[in-house]
Amino acid sequence: MQVKKILVIGAGPAGMMAAITAKKNNKDAKVQILEHGTEAGKKILVTGNGRCNFTNAVMSAGQYPKECQGFVHSVLNQFSSENLKAFFMQIGLPYKERNGYFYPRSDSALAVRDALAAEVKRLGIWILDGFETESITCTATNVASGERFVVRGTQNAEAKTLYCDACILACGSSAAPKTGSDGSGFKLARGLGLKVKKPVPALTPLELDSAYKKIYETWAGVRSNGRVAVIVDNEELYADSGELQFANYGISGIPVFQISRYASRALDKHRDVRIRLNLLEEADDAWLQQFMSFAERRGGCTIPEFCAGLLNQKLTKALCRFLSVPIDRPIRKLPAETLEDFLKALKNLEFIVTGSKGVEQCQVMSGGIKHNEINAQTMEAKSIKGLFVCGELIDVDGPCGGYNLQWAFSSGFVAGRSAAGVKE
Repeated sequence: MQVKKILVIGAGPAGMMAAITAKKNNKDAKVQILEHGTEAGKKILVTGNGRCNFTNAVMSAGQYPKECQGFVHSVLNQFSSENLKAFFMQIGLPYKERNGYFYPRSDSALAVRDALAAEVKRLGIWILDGFETESITCTATNVASGERFVVRGTQNAEAKTLYCDACILACGSSAAPKTGSDGSGFKLARGLGLKVKKPVPALTPLELDSAYKKIYETWAGVRSNGRVAVIVDNEELYADSGELQFANYGISGIPVFQISRYASRALDKHRDVRIRLNLLEEADDAWLQQFMSFAERRGGCTIPEFCAGLLNQKLTKALCRFLSVPIDRPIRKLPAETLEDFLKALKNLEFIVTGSKGVEQCQVMSGGIKHNEINAQTMEAKSIKGLFVCGELIDVDGPCGGYNLQWAFSSGFVAGRSAAGVKE
């Protein structure tokens, strides 16, 4: 059967890319996007702190979690970082590179959203906004209209039924609900019989043991470079280095975001989760000994005063309290080993992780439709001909740095191209 109508559920980056690609590959098909919000691409506006880091110079499947690398590799091979940059140029969106991160030249996420929306409009793709998709039914035999899928939902409290030959799920996850994400795509997927791995927050700040709340209040607002590792049941699973941001609930910053998926997954299984901080990553034993040798000349200083050039004093005072080190006594009046023990402890600090900031503050979710349910060459569900899935709805999540948007665009491209050529 010739594809006559394609419905895309979701007007995010994956959905708009899928719709654009489908229409370009099948100009005779009617392509329509169903968006439950009132604004297409709203989530794009908050990416990259409003600047939209959409891809990375080091774009490979190896940057994604091990369990999905083979799947991601197949998709990226079909629509790479270079393909994405060329696409943006074609729709009037020049870009620039900064430290391996690619942004629109205007540094505006709004420009990305608007360029995609303009291309959707130019191609004659209709966005039906305010449409709440409630169910999708697939029939092996043609329904009255001759189409395979029946999509039921409501718009302005009015029940509506739509039909299509091919359906693309691009609903996103439940991350960042203020942008319109609500996780409804997972319900639709389960209703179609697809298996869903429980989604948990990723790229999110972590909450630490509330027993030390006073300490967190002391270090709140401080930024400091360091290494952070996630420890699950005494095993280090993943680590990253960079600028850490200390908060009154615990800790944030890009390195924390990078390890958070592992912490969230382990916490969901009620395992023991800790973080290990090294705030003097570059300091070896010889450097520490040299630094400590100056303590004899400055023995009248307290430890926070002596370490003022090493760490922010608010952070030093907080860690002194955490390690039960006096903060108001001169170094010369402390036991000889106190300063050395304190400095060495800064390289091996452990805190219990009790949670994350959840869907409200996470950038993506880890989990979703199991990727082994999807054909990586087409993004078609293996069990349902004509049903395609793309974007964050699948259990693929990448680190910070443009990897999640690249995944959205690449998987959307493959899904759209494949949906345009579905044959009975």
